[in-house]
Amino acid sequence: HSRCGLITEYLGEEWFELTNAVADAGKEEGMENWLYDDYFSREKLKRGNSCLVDAVAVALDQGLVNERGRILNESRTVALCDGIYLTQQDIRQLQQAKGAIAAGIRLMAQHLGVTLQDIQSVYLAGAFGTFLNPRSACRIGLIPPQLEDKISPIGNAAGSGARRMACRE
Repeated sequence: HSRCGLITEYLGEEWFELTNAVADAGKEEGMENWLYDDYFSREKLKRGNSCLVDAVAVALDQGLVNERGRILNESRTVALCDGIYLTQQDIRQLQQAKGAIAAGIRLMAQHLGVTLQDIQSVYLAGAFGTFLNPRSACRIGLIPPQLEDKISPIGNAAGSGARRMACRE
């Protein structure tokens, strides 16, 4: 996917320069170019895709949502793309999950007698963890900001562990 493993910032200035260069090269070859991004698709949002975290983080950055999660317009919705909206209910459900995860991180650190600064690595597993943008997760408070640079996705940890156990001699 166009966002996974990018060296350039997604939708950043260099990203647009490179995208335009590719489009120009295609045009010179007589090709018709289409740029399509389904990141905020209804299907992905229904599956609980991490793009909901990104949507709320962007809405916060743009001043469309306040720090308490309230959408700041009369319709109480934020348009993500054609016919797809972030609603107050979406944010409320995310806040509940966020509260549980953030509390779990803090309680685990407290139980282990460490501070958040003492944590050296944070591993995120599964599809949600693999595609979760650390900046967005920290921006909305899902993960404490002190841990942003320590986050690493590890993919399907359960499947990998099961394979390792099955292949043991």
